[in-house]
Amino acid sequence: MKGTLIFLPVLCGSILLFSTTFAIAQAQQTSTINKADAISDQKNITCNSKTENYSLGLILQSLKDHDVETFNRYVNTGSVLSSIFDDYFEFTIEKENYNSRRSDSDIAKDKQLEESYNPIIVPKLEDYLAHYVETGSFSTKDKILAPFVNDLKKSTDLGYLEFKKIALVTQKNNTAYVDISLFDKLVNKKFTITLEMQQLEDGTWNLLKISNLKNFIDECRKAKKPILAELNQPIIDKINQDVSIGSPFETKIVYISKLTSGPILEVHLPISVNTENNDLRFLLGHIDIENSTGKLLIASGFCVGLKDQNSSFTHTLTFPLDNMIFGKKEVEADPSALKFKISVTSLTYLNGDELSIAKDLPENS
Repeated sequence: MKGTLIFLPVLCGSILLFSTTFAIAQAQQTSTINKADAISDQKNITCNSKTENYSLGLILQSLKDHDVETFNRYVNTGSVLSSIFDDYFEFTIEKENYNSRRSDSDIAKDKQLEESYNPIIVPKLEDYLAHYVETGSFSTKDKILAPFVNDLKKSTDLGYLEFKKIALVTQKNNTAYVDISLFDKLVNKKFTITLEMQQLEDGTWNLLKISNLKNFIDECRKAKKPILAELNQPIIDKINQDVSIGSPFETKIVYISKLTSGPILEVHLPISVNTENNDLRFLLGHIDIENSTGKLLIASGFCVGLKDQNSSFTHTLTFPLDNMIFGKKEVEADPSALKFKISVTSLTYLNGDELSIAKDLPENS
């Protein structure tokens, strides 16, 4: 499970690299980059070959020509993809709630995991990137990558990024930082991507990494949150009319058999249902279980059948503690001290209709 979670952000970063390049390429068809030595002709690049813009133009041309050799000369794919992998992994550790209050030991284990996955995953991503350059297609027959590709196109706002300008180019010795201003039409906001490039012996430039990737992702997420919250509020109101879940009235540790299984945390949830609506079939929900300091110990989805239920009933969730990566001792020590965040994420009705809280912005938002 953890391995597939890692694939998602890494591929997401790869698509981000593609979408940034697409945005620049699209802009060249409709506007001129506001820089004296900018690339002004897609078919015949005749600007100063010592500039970063010239090398970006060669990268664009290699994509149009499906020229893998030229692309690899001006894009250090190993460096770009490896840095994307590391940045996304670190972003998860720094920003995701389940890591927000982890110990130094836990974070060190994550770092070891990152280092062990990097040499396995990055070559696969290099093959995927080469396939894209050669064919111009995001599709893949790889059984691991294929399930994620369509979701990744949406999650990185591919198709909604619009090039504005090369905002700034700064150089330090043989390293250049190219700030590219993009406009995300989905959230109606400007963002800046910074490309780090290194000068080659012939004076042209090689793309090394997206140096502000973590910050870009964070800003994108923050921009989407209020829009998503506004879109979801009517759905949440409708769900609350039909069903509600109260705070757990009992949490305890039980043993089905000390010989055959370890300790199990039982969480008893009080659920109220609008019995006037007899079309309810089941609900899907999510529960976060934290310790007294707010450290996330367990995050899990759950399903509750609603057909023929009374207006008020109890549903019991069970969590085998031996499956926990960390925090087992804290849960066993005092289950009554645990804190809970519980939400209903969707309702399904007997006629097949479904009312679900959106996780991402719709394409027509």
